[in-house]
Amino acid sequence: MKEMGIPGIILAAGPGTRFSLPMYKLLMPFRGKTILNGVVKTALVSELESVWVVIGHEKEMIWKALYSLPPSKRLHIIENPDYLKGRASSLRCGFEAVPKPVEHAMFLLGDQPLVTVELINQLIQAVEENPDKPLFFPLKGHRLGSAATKMISGEKGNPIVYSQLLFDELIGIEGDKSGFKVVEKYFDEAHQLVLKDSTSQLNVNSYEDYLELLKHEA
Repeated sequence: MKEMGIPGIILAAGPGTRFSLPMYKLLMPFRGKTILNGVVKTALVSELESVWVVIGHEKEMIWKALYSLPPSKRLHIIENPDYLKGRASSLRCGFEAVPKPVEHAMFLLGDQPLVTVELINQLIQAVEENPDKPLFFPLKGHRLGSAATKMISGEKGNPIVYSQLLFDELIGIEGDKSGFKVVEKYFDEAHQLVLKDSTSQLNVNSYEDYLELLKHEA
């Protein structure tokens, strides 16, 4: 039996202190929209059942920007009043807002606008085909050895899907941490989608990253 749809939770609350310009990085322009709006639009076009955006820093400006998107009953915006306590608080805030029960939840980053609809849908398909796996994520890396051995070398990318088996561990994270410790613990048991091209994994953390992003404006 196919499980109920997967919600997507976009983490977009942090202050982005490594970005050197006065403007909040998620509000920087890209492809005629803000960086965050691009991520949200992609998520809404995908097969995600619902999209939940966790905001905090510059929330009034973010609200204004998101209101420029076409209305959608699948889009929900959540304010995290504790966003300065670190990424874990936003992760927990988003997860707790999603109606339960759910069997899987996908987390996306608000500063990763090159993630594609295709990548999101590939992860959803992987969940449908491998429902007993605890984790699902793209792998930034390359194959080693012969095609027969299929050995993989690389690091976890985003988005990431967590099974309900890991929900308690996920919401137990504290401080300025994401789910890295959970990923590290279950890395070998995860379904890893090897990327042929890691362009989608560009995070806009610094102004230099933004300049790199603009190379993909077209």
